Amino acid sequence: MASFSAMLAMIFMLFYDTIYSNYLLSIGVSEDYIGYFFALGCGVYSFSAPLVGYLSKFIAKVYLT
Repeated sequence: MASFSAMLAMIFMLFYDTIYSNYLLSIGVSEDYIGYFFALGCGVYSFSAPLVGYLSKFIAKVYLT
């Protein structure tokens, strides 16, 4: 079930890039800054993943999910 969920998430994320970039262009965001919007999610994930891994030693994983 987890692998199926991951596949669906990746399919939807592929559409997210094209639709969201067109939307950002339509509201006046410069093309130079659109990449930062996409990098923001990756950056938050890369900083929070080790923190969540550390906290999982002390807090039940159900609450962290």
